[in-house]
Amino acid sequence: MLKGTVNIENVENILLTLVWYRQYKLMSTIFNIGRTEKSYSDFVFLVTIIIVGLIPLAYKYIKYNGPYIYSAGSKENDGKIVKKLQKNTGIGIGTILIPYSFLSTVLSSKAFSNNYNYLIFLFACTIGMPLVSIYKYFIHRIIFEKLPLKKNHFNSMILYYSSEFWSLVITCFNILIIMSNIVPVNSNYSKNVAISAFLQTAFVLTIYNLHCTFIATYLYKSFSVGETMIISQIATIFVTDFFHFLYVKQKHALNSFMDVGSTKLAFAPYIMERDETMICIQYMIIVTVIIGCVTTFIMKYVRNCISSSTFLVLLYSLLTGQYSVSIYLSRYIFNDENLNIVTWMVRFVFYTKSSGSAFLNIKNIYVIVYWFFILISGMYIISRHGDYLSNNTQIIKRKLFHVIAVLLFVPISYINIELLNVALGVAFSLFMLIEFIRINDIDSVVGMTISEYLNENIDERDQGQVILTHMYLLLGCSIPLWVGSVFMFHQYRYGDNGTSKKTMDTGVIYMCLLSGVVSVGIGDAVGSLVGKSFDAKYKIKWPKSKKSVQGTLAMTISVFMCNTFIYLYSDILFAIFDSSEGTTIGAHHYVIYEKKHFIEVFIPLLFVSFAVSLLEASTLQIDNIVLPLFLYSTIRLTNW
Repeated sequence: MLKGTVNIENVENILLTLVWYRQYKLMSTIFNIGRTEKSYSDFVFLVTIIIVGLIPLAYKYIKYNGPYIYSAGSKENDGKIVKKLQKNTGIGIGTILIPYSFLSTVLSSKAFSNNYNYLIFLFACTIGMPLVSIYKYFIHRIIFEKLPLKKNHFNSMILYYSSEFWSLVITCFNILIIMSNIVPVNSNYSKNVAISAFLQTAFVLTIYNLHCTFIATYLYKSFSVGETMIISQIATIFVTDFFHFLYVKQKHALNSFMDVGSTKLAFAPYIMERDETMICIQYMIIVTVIIGCVTTFIMKYVRNCISSSTFLVLLYSLLTGQYSVSIYLSRYIFNDENLNIVTWMVRFVFYTKSSGSAFLNIKNIYVIVYWFFILISGMYIISRHGDYLSNNTQIIKRKLFHVIAVLLFVPISYINIELLNVALGVAFSLFMLIEFIRINDIDSVVGMTISEYLNENIDERDQGQVILTHMYLLLGCSIPLWVGSVFMFHQYRYGDNGTSKKTMDTGVIYMCLLSGVVSVGIGDAVGSLVGKSFDAKYKIKWPKSKKSVQGTLAMTISVFMCNTFIYLYSDILFAIFDSSEGTTIGAHHYVIYEKKHFIEVFIPLLFVSFAVSLLEASTLQIDNIVLPLFLYSTIRLTNW
């Protein structure tokens, strides 16, 4: 074992701080910092970036617990929360990862000229989310001198809500000062624009606070502090973006019939640049979460009042009724109100248009048959022969699911990426629905069968109220595909600002798109396999960690080799498998991109591979989410 007293968690925090400060110049360019005379906004921007970057290094010394303000109170809950906080909290990665990831999205969004300021606004909000918690902490420490707070104590609640208010106000002003160089202010309406920008920022940050509060109150055993921050930030951006779009679309529709004025939003998404597939994915996931939460809330209060048979009838009737209503309401997200999400899905999957006529899409049907074959055969092999293949090692058995993910996603990403994106959205919504059924239906054959199967494949981190490992794996593979296909392929199709010149290398695009599959499906699986294969006396472990140096090196090599293959041969694979029938990315857009010499990309590719492997070795957070986001962002922000 490596000697020394250095905690491997410190490596994670140092790595995150370095990659954050490394992008200072890019962030200052995005916010137009330094382009004019030195101003107050330049100073505030510098201080903000420094504060965010220092949180991973300093939070232990100042005893900062992120959004978990309550660390004392009722004995039953408090002891568990404190115990969890004393573990690897993940506050560093919860602070840096999502702003760092969203920065790569902003970098890829220059072709979306009408959406660019709106995306910068969302990026500024991701910076503001960890600031809300740190400002709240300082308000308690310096002004109120009251930390920790006691739950359900009147004076503590007054302090808590007052700190919520003032931390929100301070953060909103902080963000607006940073964005003062790009806020679209008209001299006649500058006051209205400023108020609108403040309210929009407050809305986003309030949604984030509500997410954190909900998880900290009801799901604290399922999430560490860092995971609470990461999931809350992802959910907040996902939800607020969809409702921004919905608001603008309905306001735009009303303008066609009556004069209702402008959208009155300082930062509004441009609905004409929206990818219809992503709108449907957002709608499916948000609707499933709402239906699941409403159903769980209702069933919790009627469980002891009715018989078990009546309970089951009510449960499935509620689910069916709510989904029926959501299908009807989905017509308002499409330009054609004769469509709903089901009819759109049937048209998208099974039909293709040619010369104004609809024909059966044979390629998509072949893809669906392929998916069913891989799923059925893979699940059969794991259930019957999983113990033998994994040598009765639970962690290796779980990695077999990663192999299935690779076979499901990689080939189809070259054939029809839009179909893959929709399928991932459907699958993730289905996973959440199954989990809601498992939570509520604990007595019937259906609920017990689901619980029994999922409990066979969980690890020590899935000890809370919900089982999340399988959802994390799917989400980690999906997010790079969803985000990359929307922003990066837009540049691939049309170039910057709608020009026909292709401005991005297909190899770099696919390294980003497949970063989830490569990091989790291949790299993490290979690292675990190699690490477990070494005898204890030959295994070199990282300080204060269960992870081995051999596993980290194996992951580095595997990620490097996969990305090398993707970089060199994606042009060829895309030209062979691209389907102009099933996707708007047709072969007629295909242009061979002149690649750099391999030696020029060798060093950055090796650095990216080692960085994500080092993060996997040092983090105790859910790597199925952390690694894909980090690898995607680092690849995109590297100068190729």
